Amino acid sequence: MLSIRKILVPTDGSTHALKAAAFATEIAKNFDSQIHILNVMMPPLRLGDKETSWDILNKTKEVLDKAGVKAIIKDPVSGNPAATICNISEKEKFDMIVIGSRGLSDLKSFFLGGISDKVSHHAVCPVLIVR
Repeated sequence: MLSIRKILVPTDGSTHALKAAAFATEIAKNFDSQIHILNVMMPPLRLGDKETSWDILNKTKEVLDKAGVKAIIKDPVSGNPAATICNISEKEKFDMIVIGSRGLSDLKSFFLGGISDKVSHHAVCPVLIVR
């Protein structure tokens, strides 16, 4: 039987990320899963980035709270978003990553390749990309 105990939900606060969080709640309810919310700040860090990151995490947690699903908020981290998401998911043995198809930096993603695309190609666990 399929076991999905730990779900990682990377978020940047975008509409797609919040949809992914909402979708993750349905999976969590069906599999009695634990959801962890992650925000990766891209360097170079500026004054106020950490506060913005906490705002994004709390905004995403509200989506989960409204659905009646408890979430664990991970401390904000900085680094390459795709690599950081993949490294954390492998190191902490997540069973699934649920991620939005596009984030706040759509233009940058167009030129560099989307974060969700990179995560889907490099993660060691299943990745669900939500549109």
